[in-house]
Amino acid sequence: VFIETQITSRIVNKPEHNLKKGTGYHLNILSIGVISLVAGLLGTPFVCAATVRCVTHAGALTWVETLHAPGEKPGLRVREQRVTAVLVQILLGCSILLKDFLKYVPYAALYGVFLYMGASCLTSLQFYERAKLLLMPAKHYPDLPYTRNVPRYKLHLFTIIQMACLAVLWVVKETPAGIAFPFFLM
Repeated sequence: VFIETQITSRIVNKPEHNLKKGTGYHLNILSIGVISLVAGLLGTPFVCAATVRCVTHAGALTWVETLHAPGEKPGLRVREQRVTAVLVQILLGCSILLKDFLKYVPYAALYGVFLYMGASCLTSLQFYERAKLLLMPAKHYPDLPYTRNVPRYKLHLFTIIQMACLAVLWVVKETPAGIAFPFFLM
């Protein structure tokens, strides 16, 4: 739980988001630790960081400054507020009341929504971009920091190692040992 919280806060608090840590930032981490300890002692569910929801929320509140000097990169800003996060939590809680209605939603529709979400997010992954570079001539590489500063063989070697790790995780997930899948992520 602690590692997931730290990873989520690291992703959301990227320097380009220009977020300002308030005085409650470290108190928030302390309260998550205390709540997780008490939840563990009482046998109740742990607090989870909801990484995907937090990153999507930060992305939805981000806007790009359109007025900038020629040659400058447009600035990125994030509107810092908690109202939408609270509303999302309330709506998630209210979804329990819809359980009788939700059983009529076909699985194919749900799988379609998840497939669309996964495919639309795929293009923003650096791993996907580097996998495409394996099939692209070097002269057509986009001008990105990792294509400029990293030697090509190291870039491709790292991508191939990641593909091999993904294949191992997939194989483990499909076997009866799939119950131990989270341990392979460590």
